[in-house]
Amino acid sequence: GCWLLVVVCWLLLEEVIVELDLIGRGGNNTPTMPPKKQAKTQIKDSKEATEKLLEYMTRQNRPFNAVDLFQNLHQLISKTCIIKTLVEMAEANQLKEKVFGKQKIYFVNQDKFDKLSKEELAAKDKELEALKEEVKQNSSANKALKSTLNALVSSPVTEDARKQLKELKEMNKKKTEKLRMLRENGEVISESKKDKINKDYITMVKEWRKRKRMAKDILDQILEGYPKSKAKLFDEVGVETDEDCKVNITDFPL
Repeated sequence: GCWLLVVVCWLLLEEVIVELDLIGRGGNNTPTMPPKKQAKTQIKDSKEATEKLLEYMTRQNRPFNAVDLFQNLHQLISKTCIIKTLVEMAEANQLKEKVFGKQKIYFVNQDKFDKLSKEELAAKDKELEALKEEVKQNSSANKALKSTLNALVSSPVTEDARKQLKELKEMNKKKTEKLRMLRENGEVISESKKDKINKDYITMVKEWRKRKRMAKDILDQILEGYPKSKAKLFDEVGVETDEDCKVNITDFPL
């Protein structure tokens, strides 16, 4: 059980390290694959593949999936052959198979190795805790880097920023000129006149809302017994809506 937890932590740590590496390379979400170098004679025979895989996995004594082995052995064995051979080796109890979601990992049957002492198990537990802490720290770093990357991606590129700056400068220039003209030539409105304008505005908007509501109620009653569409009724009666006049009552708050 302890060894399996180490396996899981190892896999989680590898995934975090890969994501950090990708972000460090510029945020490309496509894993960077090593250049493909076709082996001169790629192994496709199951028996020969078994010998190579067992020797390599015993020497490394760590979990692998099929893709890891295909890459780590520099494509010496075909991927199809690796997948098939791993299944056969697991059935023959040469390897152990564990499934994590959609991923299958394989490792050498640990019965072939000496049993760990209590001291060694304690050391593995300590190593496991260290790995958990490393996963936690790398996950936090990964999250921070993703946030930085998203901010950089959403920021305008230099050319766009220059264009926006130019547009803002022109807009600022026009508004500054308009403000200058208003200050020099604008009419100063007295407090009493301003209050009257505000009162008139409120009165008119309230009357608009009241008449709009009354017209709607009347037209809704007519439409209950009207055989044609609402648009046809409005056309025949000559009703002009706010939309027809391109105004919206919500743009005039009280």
